[in-house]
Amino acid sequence: MTKSMTGGAQRMMENYLESTGGKSALYDDGMNLVWSNYHEFFDNFDLRKVKSDSQLISETTVSVSDDGVRAVLSITPVHKTVRTICAYVCVIKDAYDIYSLMDNSIISDFSNNIMNKGKSRIEKLASLNQSIFEAASELTADREESDRLAGLNELIREQERVITTMFNETRFFIDSCYKKPAENKEFSNLTLMFATVFSYIGEDFKEIKRKVNVSAPEKDYYISKDGGTLLLAFFHLLRAHIAVSPVRSSVTLSAEYTVDASAAGSFLVKIKTSLISEDKTDESTLMSSRAYRELSKKVIRYNYGGMFECVDTKKSMQTVFSVPVAKKNRGAMLNSSNVCYGDSESGIYRSYIREILRMETEEHADSD
Repeated sequence: MTKSMTGGAQRMMENYLESTGGKSALYDDGMNLVWSNYHEFFDNFDLRKVKSDSQLISETTVSVSDDGVRAVLSITPVHKTVRTICAYVCVIKDAYDIYSLMDNSIISDFSNNIMNKGKSRIEKLASLNQSIFEAASELTADREESDRLAGLNELIREQERVITTMFNETRFFIDSCYKKPAENKEFSNLTLMFATVFSYIGEDFKEIKRKVNVSAPEKDYYISKDGGTLLLAFFHLLRAHIAVSPVRSSVTLSAEYTVDASAAGSFLVKIKTSLISEDKTDESTLMSSRAYRELSKKVIRYNYGGMFECVDTKKSMQTVFSVPVAKKNRGAMLNSSNVCYGDSESGIYRSYIREILRMETEEHADSD
């Protein structure tokens, strides 16, 4: 029991913290832990060490490591009077929680505005690049000019590849950071979507000499939301895996239907790859991989109400996510003109998979 707070007030605060579903703890005025719903962290956390760096007379946030992942710990003093603190409330917020808050604030509007402006400028660069290429092609039509300007077209093409990468990454971030998937008139057939994409990946990864093991359910399962953002989350996750796995190592992709607490069950997707040891991977690559994985987690948990779990060992990396599904399609059927992945050059699949293939061939070129 806290020294300065009544038993009734303490129980009311505990019930409130429990109802929020967050990772929380309650400390008394002597900074002794009196309640928590997340003992894995708070049983080993000493609030007094934070006090040594701050007076904690108002809400304070500090960076902490939660199961190896950096998170934000919010510490709020509960005042009995203006000058008397009777308790401290601690809440851990991970990247997903912060994304959720930002998604509902003006920050998302600012971010989308900035990224959309950047996208427009990159489109202008792409147009200028094409004009330069056409002008150079006219010059190289002359044999003398062709010899003098040897290699110019290749430089222009390399510039085009860089511009295309910048454009695609900006577009993907816009579509997955702060863009909520709209309710669809057409139900997205997840079985068809992932079975098709798995098949595409199996074929395209032959180019980088990676074997892809795939499996998917035979029955169809649906979501009423646009499947495009979910597919982007899957590609973010695939990119995160490929970045830290050995060149030419195999990839396992699987999907299945599982029965859980929801009435209709869930559609579960798993990615498993071998893992390069951290001491053999540069910090920038590790950070990029983690960032893409966290972005995928945000989309699946927040945008689709799904579950997300990562299991890493010294030798392998496995991520599993699931989203609630329906067993029947209650909207217009999807067809080749409205499927979100597409198989054309402008489709989500083709533009993103090209970036993954480029990353593999360019960033791991030294391994040959």
